[in-house]
Amino acid sequence: MALFAIFLPAGCGDIFTSEDEGAKKNWAVIVGISNYQSSSLNLKWAEEDALDFYDVLHSGRGWESDNLTLLTNGSATRGAIKSALEGLAKRVGADDKVVFYFSGRGSYGPDQPPFDEADGLDEYLVPYDGLSNSSARDLSDDTIESLLAALPTNNVLVVLDAGFSGGSSRSGAPAEKEKFVLRPRIGKAIDSRSVDGMSHDLARPGYVFISAAQNGVAPAESNQFRNSVFSYYFIEGLRGAAGRGKKTSAQQAFEYAAPRTSGYAAQQSPQILDNMGKSFPLAARR
Repeated sequence: MALFAIFLPAGCGDIFTSEDEGAKKNWAVIVGISNYQSSSLNLKWAEEDALDFYDVLHSGRGWESDNLTLLTNGSATRGAIKSALEGLAKRVGADDKVVFYFSGRGSYGPDQPPFDEADGLDEYLVPYDGLSNSSARDLSDDTIESLLAALPTNNVLVVLDAGFSGGSSRSGAPAEKEKFVLRPRIGKAIDSRSVDGMSHDLARPGYVFISAAQNGVAPAESNQFRNSVFSYYFIEGLRGAAGRGKKTSAQQAFEYAAPRTSGYAAQQSPQILDNMGKSFPLAARR
C-alpha cells in the first residue's frame, strides 16, 4: 500500500471533459469524524471538512441529494460506512462517477490476509466506533479496496484526509490525524517512514487517489480555517478558486491545494495518483 508519489499527467488539471454527461450520474459517500466514541481519538475540524465538501457538491450541478451520503460523528460507524459503499454497488451504472471522501483518524496494524504489504502493515480508516488502542474495528485498506472494486464503474475518486504516520503529536503543532504508535513485540516503535499508504491497493485503472499528506506525515488541522489545512484549500479550489469558468476538476482542485497546504504546514505534502487519464469533473457551479 505504498503511499504515493505524484503521478499527474502534464496539463491534465487544465482539462474539463467535453463528454455528454446527461445520462451519467454522480455518487458520493462523504465521511467526517471529529467526535469519536473513544474521546481520546477526537479531532477538531474533521466533521466540518465533510460538511463543507458535501456543501460544495450539493450546491453545484450534477449532484443529486439522493446520490450523496453524508456520515458524520456518531453516524459514521464501521457498519454505516461499509453499508453506504456496499449500497452503491447496487445503484451505480458503468459510466457513473463515484467519490469517497474521508476526513478523520487513520491507523495501521499487522498485515492481515491477503498478505500483500511489503512492510508487513495494513493501513486503516478509523470509524466513529474505532478503538483507541486497537485496529479491530477499523476499516482496512483491503476492505476499502474490496468495497470499491465491487462498483460497476472505474470512474472513482478517493480523497483521504487522514494520517497513517503513527507518530505522536508535537507540542505546539496543529492537531495531527494519526491514531497510535504500533509497537511490535520487540518493544521498538516502527519508523513511520517505513509505513505504506493506501495507494497501491486503490491504484486501479480509472481511479484518482488523493491524500492530504505524504507517507509518514499526519495531516494538520487549523483553528484559523476551522478545517484541516488540505481540505480547506481543496474545497476552496472547488468553490471556484482553482477553476476556469464554472467548472473545476479534482485535479485542478488538487493542483490549487497542494502548494498552499505545504506553504501553511511545511511538513505536509499532499499526493495524487492519477490513473484516469482525463480530468475528473467534480464541481460545476450553477
